[in-house]
Amino acid sequence: MRVIKFGGTSVSGIESQFNILKILQQEENQVIVVLSAFSQVTNRLEAITNMDRKKDQKLITDALNEIKATHLKMILQLDFRNTSIQDRLIQEITLHFERMETIYLDLGDNNYLLAQGEYLSTRILNQWFVDNGLDSALYDSRDFISITKDLEPDMTAIKGCFENIQFENKVNVFQGYVCNDFQGNISNLQRGGSDYTATLIGAAIKAEEVQIWTDIDGFHNNDPRFVDTTFPIRFLSFNEAAELAYFGAKILHPNCLQPVRKYNIPVLLKNTLAIENQGTLISEKTSERVVTAIAAKDTIHAIRIESARMLNAHGFLYQIFAVFDKFKKSIDTVTTSEVSVSLTIDNDENIFEILAELKQFGLVEYESNLSIVCVVGDFITERKGVVAQIMDALTDVPLRMISYGGSENNITFLMDTNYKQLALQSLNDYLFENSENHARI
Repeated sequence: MRVIKFGGTSVSGIESQFNILKILQQEENQVIVVLSAFSQVTNRLEAITNMDRKKDQKLITDALNEIKATHLKMILQLDFRNTSIQDRLIQEITLHFERMETIYLDLGDNNYLLAQGEYLSTRILNQWFVDNGLDSALYDSRDFISITKDLEPDMTAIKGCFENIQFENKVNVFQGYVCNDFQGNISNLQRGGSDYTATLIGAAIKAEEVQIWTDIDGFHNNDPRFVDTTFPIRFLSFNEAAELAYFGAKILHPNCLQPVRKYNIPVLLKNTLAIENQGTLISEKTSERVVTAIAAKDTIHAIRIESARMLNAHGFLYQIFAVFDKFKKSIDTVTTSEVSVSLTIDNDENIFEILAELKQFGLVEYESNLSIVCVVGDFITERKGVVAQIMDALTDVPLRMISYGGSENNITFLMDTNYKQLALQSLNDYLFENSENHARI
């Protein structure tokens, strides 16, 4: 059985919607379909959660009415063949918004509100699938997907839920993103979590493949928003794809490969606007290239701690990292010398408290408005001169930090964000020669 996930842009445009129908009609076997909310709906719901429920009731009502209008327009756009199904669905969605507003204003449950985009899109599209002759059934992801008190997926519970169900329909529709917490309350897998839903289900049922459909042709060798002449990558290893996702490639949720990698379940990334294109296949197979792709991550903050006490001191780094652990702060990159340690984080939450605690260890320097540019590939130690060749492309870029050796799949460079586009273009020109088939190294 395949698990097929369609993202927000894929479920929103009329062309991609009919391509989704075509994709599902061509499936010979049962499939599980994971759907995101319609495009921008979760962003609009999130904006409501930032309003004051007492003071901004009219603003909340107006915002919900606008979102309701979006969904009613979507129903009309789908142009149901059976008008009675369409009319009934319009009534159901209208009532759903009335209940939704009452519940949210009474309880103020942000997680409840944020989940509604997926509940609405799956309800509408499942009915549309049925209207177009598909044997389709709708499920509630909360009955299957749960997280622990540490906000990690509870794989034991998830597997148990799927072991106890026998799917009777050809198409089985689930909400992405939505889950239960460890107490049975509604929660979510964080933004972009629909990818995660798909791979969690894929791992639970040991799917033959997980497909993730978006509006681009899989991973590209560089960011097409900043670089000329990028090209799609046909194959990536799990390691390479995970590095690209973590360091800024928006096409994939950074955590979603963990569940399927354990069972070597391939993940295929494809484009709903060009379903004939091959896309990117992610598997255990290592790319034949030395350099596979380049990605960038913005809003990076760098911290440098310098202290003579580091010299030959036992446990000094542990004490520094304990400060970040206290504030549940992930560290992206680290470099050390005999008397200093430099590291980066990707947000400034609690930054002043962190800096204050770090000052007990020595001189602390802090810098923001930085970007990490990450070159991803197969950098095994036996390959000589790779770093030097990559550095040649960055001679015009002032570098703050270089991190290499912690992984055989990435080399990262820290720089002022103003130099990011120059770095991406220079690396692209030097490493790929603007051709899918002609990499320099």
